[in-house]
Amino acid sequence: MGAMIYVVPQSHCVIIERLGKFSRVVQAGLHVRIPLIENQKNVIADCGWVDSNGEPIACKQLGLGGMTVIELADQRLDTPPRNYHTADNVSVSINSVIFWRIVDPEKAVYAVDRLIDSLIDQALNSLRSCIGAVTLDSILTQREKLSAEVTEKVAAVANRWGIVVQRVEIQELRTDDATSDAMRKEMEAERQKRAEVLEAEARAQSVIITAEAERKAKIAQAEGERQAEILRAEGSAKAKELYAEADALYIKKICEAGNIKPEDIAKILLAQKYLEGFNAISKNPADKVFLPNSFGNMNFFVDTASEKKNGQNND
Repeated sequence: MGAMIYVVPQSHCVIIERLGKFSRVVQAGLHVRIPLIENQKNVIADCGWVDSNGEPIACKQLGLGGMTVIELADQRLDTPPRNYHTADNVSVSINSVIFWRIVDPEKAVYAVDRLIDSLIDQALNSLRSCIGAVTLDSILTQREKLSAEVTEKVAAVANRWGIVVQRVEIQELRTDDATSDAMRKEMEAERQKRAEVLEAEARAQSVIITAEAERKAKIAQAEGERQAEILRAEGSAKAKELYAEADALYIKKICEAGNIKPEDIAKILLAQKYLEGFNAISKNPADKVFLPNSFGNMNFFVDTASEKKNGQNND
């Protein structure tokens, strides 16, 4: 029956019946009822809002023998494990959890008989329908998509009962021993395959890196050799330039020192170079040097040099 004056807690409500017929929904606050004519609806005893252990669901009783209030906050409801068969004929055991909330207490009490049992049955039937249309691999890889499909089906029916189903999630999935063993072997084979692929990719990458390093080394070596050749060529050119400048200066000094024609000086320099060449090739005592027949032509250079020297002395 309940007290004549009562208080409904926050986020709760009470169903009031007058002469056994629905009268109103009483929200949080202080309220008064008419004794003997109005009664508070007991959803625990009259509607079976309890779990398998007899604990209240989405409602509670205030005090010993007090009034029963309906909770308007979000609720969580676990479904018992059930066996299902997938499209590839694999037996799986699945239990789920339902997140829901009462938005219309009148419909939740009067539009459906035993709301909690009906909600669980609807979720299990929707799960059976969705799981029977997909394979085991799809369940394992697309669990979010499957949960969304089940939620949509359950919510479409639950709207008529004055409740909002926010989410139906697959909580646990189990298979028989044979299927579990096959899945374990498949996962091991997949891991082995990935390991072999990664190892092959690592070897290929190593070969690529080594080849790239060798290519860069060869390029660097070739560049170094090219620079060295350039430097040697520049050095040789500079040396020849200096030798030429020295010879020109030598000729100029001789010309300034005496009355010698430039062509005679050139012959003297040629003879000097001729002799220096023979000196270079005969440095090694173990080598035999054969003088050419034209070596007698050197007399001309010697005579010319002697005549010029004598001429200078007479002067």
